[in-house]
This record gives sequence, C-alpha cells and structure tokens, in this order.
Amino acid sequence: MFNRLVPLIVSTTFLSLSCTAFAFAVDDEPAHPVTLEQLHAMATEWRAQFVNVHLVYDHYSLPDGEQPLLDGVPPEDSSSLLKFNETEWIWADHGLDYFDCQSFYELPGATGIRNLDIFNGPKNLSMRLHYQRPADAVEVMKELNIQVVATDKPTSSFMRSPMEGLYSPATCEWLPDLLQSKQWTVETVEDILGTKCAKIKTEDHGVTQWLWLDLQHGAMIRRSFRQSTTQLATDFVVDEIQQLDNGLWFPQRARVQIRYPSETDNQLIIVTSAQVNSSLDLSRFEPPVPEEGTVVIDGRPGRNFIQGDQHLAQSTDSTESGIFFAVPDASFAGRGIWKQWLAGLAIALLVIGFWFRRKSARR
Repeated sequence: MFNRLVPLIVSTTFLSLSCTAFAFAVDDEPAHPVTLEQLHAMATEWRAQFVNVHLVYDHYSLPDGEQPLLDGVPPEDSSSLLKFNETEWIWADHGLDYFDCQSFYELPGATGIRNLDIFNGPKNLSMRLHYQRPADAVEVMKELNIQVVATDKPTSSFMRSPMEGLYSPATCEWLPDLLQSKQWTVETVEDILGTKCAKIKTEDHGVTQWLWLDLQHGAMIRRSFRQSTTQLATDFVVDEIQQLDNGLWFPQRARVQIRYPSETDNQLIIVTSAQVNSSLDLSRFEPPVPEEGTVVIDGRPGRNFIQGDQHLAQSTDSTESGIFFAVPDASFAGRGIWKQWLAGLAIALLVIGFWFRRKSARR
C-alpha cells in the first residue's frame, strides 16, 4: 500500500541511416548478435529528437496473483479497475522537472493527498509541496519546502513509472547515458510481444537488471526486470507503444508486477497524454504562494524562517492566525530533501508546543 501512495530516469544523417539499416537487418535474422554500440546509437538518435517531455498517466490496481506478466493478458478496459494515482510529469533539458502525483486513497478525514516535487535548475531551487483534500472541502496546501540546490540536475526519489528503463530520476540519466554509465552485456535477441528485442543485462549494488530494447522501434523499452539480493523483484512490461507527431516512440500502456517475499502487487499504467518539444509555462516551476496555515520551510538566503502568507510579517505574533515560524537548522545542507522536510516539521512542532506552554503560563 505504501508504495502505491508514493509511487513506483543532435540527430545526424549517419545515425538515421545506420539505425534504419540495422532495423531491417533484424528482420532478416542476423547471424551476429546486436552490439551495445548499435543499441547506443539507436537510443542516442531517439533522445536527440526532444528537448522536453510532458506526460500525464494513471495508475490502476490489478488483481493479485503471481502469474508472470508475459503469461497474462492485459486488460482491454480500465473502467472497472481501481485508479489510485494520477500523475503529471514535465522534464526539460535546461534543468526543469515538475512531478505532480495525486493519490485517491481515502485517509482519515480526507479523500486524497497530492505531492509535488519541483526542480528549477536555472534558479537553483528545489520545492516539495504536500496537499490534502478534506472529505467536505477543497484541496488545502499543508506543507511547502523550498531549498537552494547546488546542481542543475533535477534528481528525484519519485519513480517516473511509464519511463522505467528509459529514464532514471535518481541520477537524471536517459537511456543513452544509462547504457554508458553501467557495464552492460548483450545476452540474446528475443521476441517480446511480437517484436524482436535485444536482451541486455547489468549488475550494480546488489541489483541485477535486464532490459529488452525494441530493435524495430528505435530501441524503445519493452520490458525491464530487476532482481535484488533482498528477494524483491520488479517486472515491467510495455504492452503498447505510441508514435508521437514527430515520429518518436513512447510507452502508452504498461503493467508492473512487484514481487515481495510474502505477496505480489500488480499494477496497470496508462499514459493519457504524451508530448515532446511543447511550450512550457515557466510559472509552474516558481514557488507558489502559500495559503494561511501552511507550514513553509524557506531555505533561500534572507528567508530562513517558516512563513505562511506573503503578506504577514516575520513575527511570532502571527501564530495567532495559524502561521508557524521556525529557523531551519544549518546542518540541513547535504541532507536529502525529505530529511530536511521532516526536520523542519519537527522544528515547527516544537514552536507550537512552546507557544501553547507560554499561553498556558499567561493564564
């Protein structure tokens, strides 16, 4: 359940000709296996054709079961399935990343939560937002964390689920970089869902991963399988791919099977919108105006306090309106953003406790 709430990485004429010729060679059953150099060339050509990506996708829960994904039949209709997440993701070459995940699970006193992870590389800012939607009210911003970052690489701990194998959010690497940053070996050419795919393997920090790259559709991912030494395994199969207006191939429908030691979780992912090289609204990458009552940790220079409304002064007197102030610890530097967030909330709680004690003393 937890993993669902916070769910589960210049084109040249020469490259175009070589990759097209290679795709035809696959149909003729080549005597020699495909090489990593050829796969990297195909992936590089694919990656060179876009400067930004905009995806919207939904997560659905599938019936539990240990049947391998390739042995099962993907559902044709999702109307009877439980949709538990709806996600929007925007990524751009110049250091922009916008991840907006809305969960529909009902929580005590709320009908859902929404988490945003925003990275603005040009302004060296990273933002985390947390919203809750009460059962009988509109969505409320509960927490806002703004931090200054020293890198323009929009790394993230949230998975970009449809892009499994194509993009690594933890390292901000696309497939061409992934093929070079790890030691891969080509094992064979296999048929996956009616198309010929190169099966490659790598091992890294106790995790063994296999990728199946579609040789007839620009090295598009058709399957990814991860096996860890902790017995956790994740199988990802792309059942359908789509061709965008500029000819690029992208995933459209995929299934995920997460195998725990004691249970198996099956999910369906449907991409409802996919665009590349589109106009971006840069205002979406700016810090939002917090609502009254929002706990805000602002780590920008000169703003090392918690504020709840831009029109309120930097004064603890504002706690009377539900706005809590605190000074972030200097040791935040170098920690993960989630640790910063949790530490900031802990400080806010201490301030609240102090305020209540002071109020009681006055009585």
